[in-house]
Amino acid sequence: MLLRGNGFNGRKCDAVLESRFEVGDFLRQLAEVRSGEAVLDVGCGTGEMTVKLAYLAYPGRALGIDTARGMLETAVIRAEANGLNNIAFRLWDMQEFGFNGEFDLIFSNSALQWVHNQKTLLEGLIRALRRGGRLALQLMAKDFSPPFLAALDKVVEEMIPHCAYRGGRYPWFMGEEDSYARMVTDAGFTQADIFRREWPIRFASVNAAVEFFRVADLLPYLVLLPETEHTVFCMRLAEELEVQYGEGEFDLPFDRLFVMARKSAF
Repeated sequence: MLLRGNGFNGRKCDAVLESRFEVGDFLRQLAEVRSGEAVLDVGCGTGEMTVKLAYLAYPGRALGIDTARGMLETAVIRAEANGLNNIAFRLWDMQEFGFNGEFDLIFSNSALQWVHNQKTLLEGLIRALRRGGRLALQLMAKDFSPPFLAALDKVVEEMIPHCAYRGGRYPWFMGEEDSYARMVTDAGFTQADIFRREWPIRFASVNAAVEFFRVADLLPYLVLLPETEHTVFCMRLAEELEVQYGEGEFDLPFDRLFVMARKSAF
């Protein structure tokens, strides 16, 4: 599944997804962006990371692509506010790459869980890289947050009993270290380093946690419900999380998969 369209609100995402920027900064450090490089940010969202990549790559360039027009509108405003002339954004389907040997680095933070055909995706990514180019990805790890998934499963069973996303099935791709390493190698990448890391998120309340997921991750569920039931669904999810964590501040487990690899220079 690949979510398209205007379901993502750029300003709202920026307001609640700060933790994704933090993990993005860690990924950016791992990527070691160099001056003069051409960088592609896949699933760039509101452009927070793309702007930082553009600064580091100058006088090179950064291109951010995303499937959500609402995100890109915010990204363009952000780039203009920073006065950057080496950055661009395009509305682009992440499953239909048309790039060929154009980039030194492909970067993607918290986006590729929306692409289920990872084999085709990785084949497109390696084509888009120049010889010796680098890959730096971060996405959901397998069973990334058992407490959240348990709460979600219970509410889905109750409110959307015929939903396809139940019984351990979810609308996102979640990567495992060994199987993803094989896919990366099969796509032709070398020097692959794939690792899982715990990255818990501290929330002020269970309602804040639900709002975090509602911005993007819950959309495949909410579109299956009448709009009048969206709030009820989110309230029930908050109630299930409160059973586990109570009221007030808490740390929610969230494991992420990091993928570093390189295209052969030969």
